[in-house]
Amino acid sequence: MTNSGRRQIEWDGGKSVERVLSNGKRRYTSAFKAWIVEQCLRPGVSLAGIALANGLNANLVRKWVGKRAVAAAVPAQLLPVRIEQPNLPAAPQREGGLIEVQIHGARIQLYGDIEAKQLRVVLAALATQA
Repeated sequence: MTNSGRRQIEWDGGKSVERVLSNGKRRYTSAFKAWIVEQCLRPGVSLAGIALANGLNANLVRKWVGKRAVAAAVPAQLLPVRIEQPNLPAAPQREGGLIEVQIHGARIQLYGDIEAKQLRVVLAALATQA
């Protein structure tokens, strides 16, 4: 069947139903399913339109298209990765303790042996800038 210059959307490849079960459900031939899926994957084609033109439920056709997509999916290829330890200089070892002060938006870290006199000078300088 042609429809205003469009390509055929109805099956004419012979038998489409393999058998009908006792509950009325139909089993379709592999060739018919493949043709329907191929038609649905064309650009600009309505899956529902193809289903309707061939007397099928659109949800059934959508299921066939989904199964083909899963079967055709190429597994992701993993690339070899080698992890190396960077050659970073060792952190300097500090003797003594650590004093960290946050005042007026400034953060000061003092390492090692800290004399009270030096700390007073630093805190006084920060206090005058505030």
